Amino acid sequence: MAILGLPLEMDDIREAAASFDRQVDEAVARNPELAQYVRQLEIIADKPQEAPEEMPSPEAIVKDLEEYLRRKGKERKNGEQTGPDS
Repeated sequence: MAILGLPLEMDDIREAAASFDRQVDEAVARNPELAQYVRQLEIIADKPQEAPEEMPSPEAIVKDLEEYLRRKGKERKNGEQTGPDS
């Protein structure tokens, strides 16, 4: 495999990842409290993520962006400095 035209040996990376996984599994198996915590994290990760109740419409987003850009343009035209993004 080559990334940015440089050869990259993946076998060493795969071996290191497998070794790391084994070490984590062994550490979790030795500590019941840690094992319970990992199970809780896995349950949370497996739950579908809920979207916010109401997303702004694309039109509202565009309107807000246009207003922001208009305001920034006026500030720059008037030579105002309002912050690091000015």
